[in-house]
Amino acid sequence: MTFAFWFLNMIPLIVFGVRMYAWAGKNPSHLFADPSKYTMQLAMKGLYFFLDSFSQFNFWIVYFTSLWVFVTYKMQENAYMVLPSL
Repeated sequence: MTFAFWFLNMIPLIVFGVRMYAWAGKNPSHLFADPSKYTMQLAMKGLYFFLDSFSQFNFWIVYFTSLWVFVTYKMQENAYMVLPSL
């Protein structure tokens, strides 16, 4: 369980890193007149990219998990798996 948790959280972190690398490559610091504005912009974009990557990935995890539960349990003609054994 712990391995799956860390593995599934590494995917959004990798996407976040790639997006930040691409953004920093398109917006080098020497184009900004004030270095503090670049630092603030970098921090805000970093926060935005992190939350966006994490929420997009977790949306699809929740979506496919609920789809699996729906297909497995709700679309059965007889609900054998959710009934207690006699």
